[in-house]
Amino acid sequence: HIGYMYNSNKLFEAGLWVLKQWRKSLCLQQLTMADAEDPRETFIYQMAKNGRGLEYFQNVVLVSSYQDQYAPFDSARIEISAKAEGDPAGQVYVEMAKNL
Repeated sequence: HIGYMYNSNKLFEAGLWVLKQWRKSLCLQQLTMADAEDPRETFIYQMAKNGRGLEYFQNVVLVSSYQDQYAPFDSARIEISAKAEGDPAGQVYVEMAKNL
């Protein structure tokens, strides 16, 4: 997926915030795009910008489920959400999806 920018599960967001404060995990910082001040400097954005990795596969299947309470539905399928299109801050999300 391409991050938790538009996660709608408030309980998950609270738990993730606690884990980030307690564990100081670089992985969690990267997944929430909090590893840099500028969203375009985050690890996930840079990976999407470089577009490296998917070209090594002949077929790629992206699967998501409405029952998944963790990864946002459209993020799991690398789709541009309606929220991102209408949000000025969502431009980064749109760029990431288009780059992939």
